[in-house]
Amino acid sequence: MTKRIFALVLVCVMCLGLFACSSKEADLYNKYKDIIDALEAEDYESAYYALVDLADKAETDENGETTPETTDPAIEAFKAATVGTWIPSAWDAHEDGAVSFEITADGKLVMGDETYPLEVEYEYADSVDYKINDGDTKLYSFDIYLEDDGVYSASLSRYLEDEGYYESIGTYYLESQYIKVELTADNFSDYFEESEEYVVLNENSFGETTSFWVNRDMVLKSEYSKVNTELSSVALEYSYVTNYYTYTANIENTTYEFGDAVEGYEASEGSSVVTFDDYNGENNDEYGFEFDSYYISDSEGTEWVNSDFGIVRIQGTIYIFNAE
Repeated sequence: MTKRIFALVLVCVMCLGLFACSSKEADLYNKYKDIIDALEAEDYESAYYALVDLADKAETDENGETTPETTDPAIEAFKAATVGTWIPSAWDAHEDGAVSFEITADGKLVMGDETYPLEVEYEYADSVDYKINDGDTKLYSFDIYLEDDGVYSASLSRYLEDEGYYESIGTYYLESQYIKVELTADNFSDYFEESEEYVVLNENSFGETTSFWVNRDMVLKSEYSKVNTELSSVALEYSYVTNYYTYTANIENTTYEFGDAVEGYEASEGSSVVTFDDYNGENNDEYGFEFDSYYISDSEGTEWVNSDFGIVRIQGTIYIFNAE
């Protein structure tokens, strides 16, 4: 609150100086140029923070020396935790050409062959907003946030000089928080397994189940905490064998069991190409794809069943959150 009041006082001083002290007009204009430019552009947020910055610089002790602000340990811990390589979402990298960059411990952003000093716009214990400039030329804005689940995420934007605003480049994540896995046919079963999920479709007036779906999914094993679906990208072609089977079921308890293949039908081979997506499983958010599904509405019946899952080809990378 003190800084805000002081900032308003500075505005008054600025105005008085411009009108009453014409001999110092040029110096005053240069001193308050950032504020004036922001106000002319109706960018009131930037004007406010520029005023606060001047207030910070004007705070002096009784000896006339600048009084250093007390460092907030929580803010410093947050900034230290976000040092490292930041990688763009799979979508932003593929569609918009977003590239990785590094935040260094001495407060710089390194992107390719270019190194830029980071200027703090504002900072809290769970977020920091950096501006990257080249002298008086605005280049980028980089905002980092700590999500409720412990994930650090950020947005990078470039400044459009002609339009006068920042345009989003993409969403970024701190690489050190993840285990990167290149999926192959050999290691697929190390990370994924088949899972069944039951979805009740209909109930009668007594609240008894009268039909349900069974979804068979290939999902990330429960021993792994979660996958960052924004970073991960997987394409898979798999093979299977389809045949017509009998089944018996207990509808109310949503249980079923397949019996023998129905006579007169021959098994056929097929293949499908899928990309991985989020699935809301029974116990936790799951990541993978739907392999097969059945509609069960009678105590006895027949259904087409896919079996003998096999990988034809796979290409992609998953980023598993490292909870440690």
